[in-house]
Amino acid sequence: MACSTCLCRQPGCCLTLRSTRPVPAGVLGREAGQPIIGLAPQASCRHGRVTSNVRAHQLPMHIRGVALLLIVALCGCAIDRGPLKLPDPIPLITPETGKAVVYLLRVPHESFDIVVQLNGVKTATLPKETFTAIALAPGRHELLAIHPNASVHSAAALITVAAGERRFLYTSVPTKGEVRATFAPIGTAIVPVFTPGPVNAGARRWVEASEFDAQGLFSVLRPVGAEANAP
Repeated sequence: MACSTCLCRQPGCCLTLRSTRPVPAGVLGREAGQPIIGLAPQASCRHGRVTSNVRAHQLPMHIRGVALLLIVALCGCAIDRGPLKLPDPIPLITPETGKAVVYLLRVPHESFDIVVQLNGVKTATLPKETFTAIALAPGRHELLAIHPNASVHSAAALITVAAGERRFLYTSVPTKGEVRATFAPIGTAIVPVFTPGPVNAGARRWVEASEFDAQGLFSVLRPVGAEANAP
């Protein structure tokens, strides 16, 4: 004779104990108010194997995969990779007697060429992610960085140099944050799409930098020779 005993009195009971042997009358005669869960150890040790209809809950495979990736990422963050190693500084040119050396650098992520004019004369062409060096006599000089699009204005930089010194300048355009609105078709409707980003806020110019900042730019730029006034 098989016997089934429900451990829950509510509708939709989810845990049922079944025994393959007869249940003693003493067990069946217990009061209803006594916790029936006490039958479990009796059934397991006196009445043979007890089976249950409760299954172990398992996470879906994709959730387990994400959890594993998070664990691996956290373990990777805990690895001691040692101190940060900076690139070695490039050796700088020593100015000739009675001359100064001026380094002219591009900023990264500009995709066009820049023409360098010194005192109204073309001195060098700087493709993207490049720099050059020129030798100047002591005194005041005018530098221009000319964009290939003639409509882009360039502001002249006046630089005064002394013999034996090194100077570092990079060319850039001042920018400001602005939200641009465009329109895109979505289904049968035309909706506005707002995209934040920088926009030019002035003329291209030369900006002076420290030797430390210049060395940081050198690490991501490549040198090109000057067409005139090469040191």
